[in-house]
Amino acid sequence: MADPIRSDADLIRASEGLRLAAYDDATGEPVPAGGQCKGTLTIGRGHTGPDVYAGQVCTTAEAEAWFQWDLARARRRAAAALGPDHWARLDEVRRAALTDMAFCLGGVGLSRFALMLQAVAAGDWGGAYHECLLSRWRQQAPARVMRDATMLLTGQWPE
Repeated sequence: MADPIRSDADLIRASEGLRLAAYDDATGEPVPAGGQCKGTLTIGRGHTGPDVYAGQVCTTAEAEAWFQWDLARARRRAAAALGPDHWARLDEVRRAALTDMAFCLGGVGLSRFALMLQAVAAGDWGGAYHECLLSRWRQQAPARVMRDATMLLTGQWPE
């Protein structure tokens, strides 16, 4: 039985898992040195960037350090996409859902959810849920989108 999700960090860890060898996020397959990706070269708990290269292997401690940095960045990006005043009024569960979206999509990706963000800012949880489900992202990560959308709708941690 999985540990209960009670924070944005728990939520993202549950989605990302832990992979100590570089992998292609589009296929889930390891990428050896010199190998090519269909998606994004990723390592650890969803870490991407110029410091990730094919064939790389990391330690659990390195993966956790990258994760903490990426999580802090996702929180900042989610708050910026919604606006600091609206962010400050959100409960922890809805902040976690938006942080998860920023972690997965980046700040620019989250900002493209303009109608969803407007609904969140207005406290229109049904509208926010609906806008999440209309996204192209739902085709790529249906379980993650459904979970985040439901968290926005209900304000409850997933079971």
